Amino acid sequence: MTQQDSAPSLDVHQAIDGVLTALTDLEARLNKYGPTLTALGMPLNVAATFQQVRETLEKSKTQSAKTASSLEQLQNLVRTSARIMSSLELDKVLEQVIDTVIDMTGAERAYLMLRNQETGELAPRTARNWDRQTISEAEMLISRKVINLALAQKEPILTTNAQQDTRFQEGESVIRYHLRSILCVPMILQDHAVGVLYADNRMLRGAFAPSHIPLLAAFGTQAAITIEHARLFGETRSDLEKARRELEELRAKNGSSNAVPKVESTPQLAQSTLSEVSGAVASATKVETTSQRVDSSDAASSSAATPKIDPKPTNDPNRQP
Repeated sequence: MTQQDSAPSLDVHQAIDGVLTALTDLEARLNKYGPTLTALGMPLNVAATFQQVRETLEKSKTQSAKTASSLEQLQNLVRTSARIMSSLELDKVLEQVIDTVIDMTGAERAYLMLRNQETGELAPRTARNWDRQTISEAEMLISRKVINLALAQKEPILTTNAQQDTRFQEGESVIRYHLRSILCVPMILQDHAVGVLYADNRMLRGAFAPSHIPLLAAFGTQAAITIEHARLFGETRSDLEKARRELEELRAKNGSSNAVPKVESTPQLAQSTLSEVSGAVASATKVETTSQRVDSSDAASSSAATPKIDPKPTNDPNRQP
């Protein structure tokens, strides 16, 4: 959060602190004159009122702090989403997504799992810990029961202590891996769950709070869109690279020495490269077609230019002169 963004929250806190200080001072003064007023038949029973006002102000202060924290998280989410969307390298996007999950939740470990495009099976794509170290697939300790429930309901699943959560008491992985705090959010794209974001903490109970769910769910949707764009771009770039190699072979066949532009890694440059390659393919194809036509025309001209040779005379006596 910038200094300008945090200023209103700071002003509210200072105002509440000022009122609390004035309230305490007023209460002290009234208590000082309380015996005198009581002797004059004017007793003051304001202690309960002061306490109620004080509690109300403290609650307002706490709520203000929560609002400021939520605002900061939202601003961080917007900045992070913009940064992630600027990249179309799938592996880089996946790492940025999982690191963001850890930053947002304070998770010990976080996993990103995606459905296989061909089989539909859910498979881990990347996993990291809070030191931003990659976790190998052999080291992944997750609860499939939690994941399956999140996918089936298409809703986030939060458990503050999986060991005592009745929903997962029969889950072998929960017991075997000593799982405690778990937060699992399905990644929804066009009403289909394309994967899950899974975060856990084996040491702390209540490591995640309900307040984490809305932001992480929103981020999961954005991440799903970004990952799909990166995947499609990777396929397009692969197809473009294949076309580039075919063009090189075609130019080599036609004796052209012009270099073929390599496929770039950003959408704008890739589009430019695609236009160049497409134009070059069309040009090379036209050259090859023209060459074939010229070869056919030359053959026809050669045939037309060849003089006809009369057959040799024969000694046939019946042949008319």
